[in-house]
Amino acid sequence: MKKITNLSGENISVVMPVKGKNPEKFDLPAGEVISLSDDKFKFAMKEFEGKVKEVKK
Repeated sequence: MKKITNLSGENISVVMPVKGKNPEKFDLPAGEVISLSDDKFKFAMKEFEGKVKEVKK
C-alpha cells in the first residue's frame, strides 16, 4: 500500500481498466491522503501526473 494525495483542488473519479474483468473504480478526494494498492497507485500517478503526489512517511 502506498499513500497518495490529490493536489488539484477537485475530486477525481478514477476508472482503471483491468484485463479480463470489470474496471475498478475509486475516488481521489481533493486534499485528502488515501492509501492505494500498488497497481492503483501506479495507475493514478501515471494517469493524473501533476495532479497527484505520493505521500511519504
